[in-house]
Amino acid sequence: MNRICMVLLVIACTIFSCKKKELSLPQTIVTTAVSSITDSTAVSGGTITANGTVNITMRGVQWDTSAGFGNGWLGSTTDGTGAGTYSSNLTGLVPATTYYVRAYAITSSDTAYGNVVQFTATYIPGKYTVTTLAGTGVQGSMDGNAAGATFTSPDGVTVDAAGNVYVADGSDKIRKITPGGTVSTLASVTTTPSDVAVDSLGNIYVAMEIGNTLLKFNPAGTMIPFGGTGFTGFTNSMGASVVIDVPVTLDIDRLANLYVGGGSGFLRISPTGVVITLPSNFTPAFAIAVDSIGDVYESNQYAIYKVTPGGTITFIAGGTQQGTQDGTGSAAGFGRIDEMKVGPDGNIYVADAVANKIRMVTPSGAVTTIAGTGAIGATDGNSGAATFDGPTGLAIDKAGNIYVADIANNKIRKISPL
Repeated sequence: MNRICMVLLVIACTIFSCKKKELSLPQTIVTTAVSSITDSTAVSGGTITANGTVNITMRGVQWDTSAGFGNGWLGSTTDGTGAGTYSSNLTGLVPATTYYVRAYAITSSDTAYGNVVQFTATYIPGKYTVTTLAGTGVQGSMDGNAAGATFTSPDGVTVDAAGNVYVADGSDKIRKITPGGTVSTLASVTTTPSDVAVDSLGNIYVAMEIGNTLLKFNPAGTMIPFGGTGFTGFTNSMGASVVIDVPVTLDIDRLANLYVGGGSGFLRISPTGVVITLPSNFTPAFAIAVDSIGDVYESNQYAIYKVTPGGTITFIAGGTQQGTQDGTGSAAGFGRIDEMKVGPDGNIYVADAVANKIRMVTPSGAVTTIAGTGAIGATDGNSGAATFDGPTGLAIDKAGNIYVADIANNKIRKISPL
């Protein structure tokens, strides 16, 4: 009799265990209606009603641009464990794009999904339009028509008074794009150029990070002396020799004084090659810009300071760490300031390579995004929906058009006011 009872007990336990497995999924999952929709974020979530035997090890939401989630999913969140109601933040959305979201729950052996909810990210048109000035996106160094020309990781860009655009190209060349859309090679150099600048006479200056060199070319592409004794003959005000250490960023004023940022800080070099070290709050340098009255703007990637001709240093915007938010002064953040230029309107324009955005900074420190959603891409069109992939170089012409070296896209982009 005892043996029979033991057998029945084992059978009962086995049946009970099987029933627990059958009940291992939640009874219901309801996806929360999407709210707080912006051009890049939204809020959803879910409510899970479960049998008391369920052990939910993970829950959250998934979203995709396909109602059937054919891509697997573009994004997902994890929002704790167990049954109940939870909220999820959806991030990295693209403006004016329709998405589908569903709640999910995972147990030790199964995954279940809630109903699919549809929503569309908002779209706030910008005040600019973005076009591709030159480059197919394929890496190369082919000259010719701008639509068919190719570039290799273009890093720096500048524009002269006639509208010719010069590019520091990773193919160890300085490229020229005419207003008519013809791309040519102005000069070949010995290593990858990091930045370019052009003076009022059309002479082009090139920063060569490898080799600690600055080069100067005339408008025809012929190398000409720069400095008291040639291409590297720079001296300080006392006549002592100066080495230009790892130059990475350039700008130039109307008197042809060249401003250089590099490993040893921020420098001003006269047309005869006399070097003056500028006051600074940090080294190494990362970006430099000069305005029409001689105020210099300096950056160490995450913050911008102004240095007056008299040497007074004033904080403008940013912080000590990486950020992407717009705002004023220390409330603003930058992903990485790779280049700055002062526009004809007196505002500072920034190529923010990590944020994939072009930012505008007023003299009082108000930072706004003028182009780029932050998503990686090469979308042209209205600046509110345009995308970039590592914008590193930036120049502005007298009409306020902005030229961008879009390094990972192998393109030169143009941002024009509407």
